[in-house]
Amino acid sequence: MNKNNTSLLWLPKLAGGLLIFMGLFHTIVSIIVDQNMWKQFILSGFWNSVVPPWESRNIVFQRNFWTSIGSLCIPSALLGGYLIWSIRQGYTIPAFLVWGILLYGVISSILMPISGFWFLVIAALLLIIYQIRIK
Repeated sequence: MNKNNTSLLWLPKLAGGLLIFMGLFHTIVSIIVDQNMWKQFILSGFWNSVVPPWESRNIVFQRNFWTSIGSLCIPSALLGGYLIWSIRQGYTIPAFLVWGILLYGVISSILMPISGFWFLVIAALLLIIYQIRIK
């Protein structure tokens, strides 16, 4: 890795940090706000306590589950951690992963403009800028 590449390392690190922040913030806030969901988990014994949405009449529980632990926030935080780790190891981020994050982020942001999906778009754009500049 040459000196020019190391001066640009803040781009993928920031992208990974954004994904970690988005994933953890969303998950923690939704768990705090939706404490009744956890109460229901405990009362039902955890195992198999979430029924498929098409079989449930409890729309509030379904919403709470799918916006917290059942969402893609935790995998997004893990992906952010992987991005930071792989850059520190000197690995390059595969282009298909970057473009996949961008595509998913753009489509999701169009479908739900007031959301955290914009973090995915920003992270992907930072990674694209990084990849273009190191070439």
